Amino acid sequence: RPMLGATYLWTQGQVSDSTIANPWVQEGGDYVLQITSTQGCSEQDTFNISFLELLDTLIVNNPSCPGNSDGSIVVVLNGAPSDSIQYYWNGIATSDSMLSNIGAGTYHLRIHDGLCEVERTIILTDPVLPELVKEASVSMCDDSCQGWIHLQWGTVDSLAENLCEGIYTTLLVDNNGCRISDTTTLVVQHSLDSFYAWADDTLIFLNLNARLHATTIPGVHYLWTPSSQLDNPYSPNPLATPEDTVAIYYVTATDSAGCQKTDSVKIHCIEVNCGEGNIFIPNLFSPNGDGVNDQLCFRGEYVKEFHIAIFTRWGEMVWESDNIADCWDGRYKGNWCQPGVYVYTCKVKCEANEENTFKGDITIIR
Repeated sequence: RPMLGATYLWTQGQVSDSTIANPWVQEGGDYVLQITSTQGCSEQDTFNISFLELLDTLIVNNPSCPGNSDGSIVVVLNGAPSDSIQYYWNGIATSDSMLSNIGAGTYHLRIHDGLCEVERTIILTDPVLPELVKEASVSMCDDSCQGWIHLQWGTVDSLAENLCEGIYTTLLVDNNGCRISDTTTLVVQHSLDSFYAWADDTLIFLNLNARLHATTIPGVHYLWTPSSQLDNPYSPNPLATPEDTVAIYYVTATDSAGCQKTDSVKIHCIEVNCGEGNIFIPNLFSPNGDGVNDQLCFRGEYVKEFHIAIFTRWGEMVWESDNIADCWDGRYKGNWCQPGVYVYTCKVKCEANEENTFKGDITIIR
């Protein structure tokens, strides 16, 4: 309490005015005051100042899951709260020291007890959830309902199998009750529905070629087997050269989704034994005008070109023809040839482009 006429001097500690009796201080510690009366008497005393923090701590509970509003902020004061304590949550006055049922965000707190005031800014955050890992057969190759969806989310592991084409929504819940939803569309690929294989000719002569075909579909890869008999096994239209009387060629088409479809083409090949094996030339005839076996005629299969020349034993040619349908009547220059043995030379070219030349003899009798 100030004394009339006395002088004051605060000799230790930071005060607002060291020459007055009741200065303000801003920090705790020891403060020394010297008082001198009007009679010149002096006295010294020491004061210890301790500051009491109004706010002890804040208990912050973040939301349990993203988007939830179950977070809270609890104020703990130093000492027992008095009736004069006032809380301002985001500027709204209340006597409640707890803010509950709140979501992630920034909250401003001001506490006032009539003398002291404290302000704090508190940030609540949503928990960071694990990444969702998904594997699925989003593109199925047929309608057999063999689709599947595998989801992994933290400790949650979900596998759905034997799924048909459609849209599937999965709700995952972890141990904290947090939820995540995922939608997966499974579709059946129809890019190979129109795929099939064929050949220009399914009956050819052995050693000739046949053009094979598979339906041309954009983005589809082809593989024909056996590849050794094809000019390009990766083409949708390769040229085949069969090596046996029956040849089967398989083609597998693979689309961009990895779906596959296989078809086949069967080629039958005619084996031509070009020459004496497929040409019939009689070795005897009797050109005597009786109407029986009077002509020498020829037959043959798969003959493209034909030439025959008949000679006497001395090498004189008595008849020749380039047409297998012609017949020799046994005459030479309008006269009957003498009975006996005649020699022929025959040259043929068959459908398989094989050529052969062979010789034989013919006997004329009467």
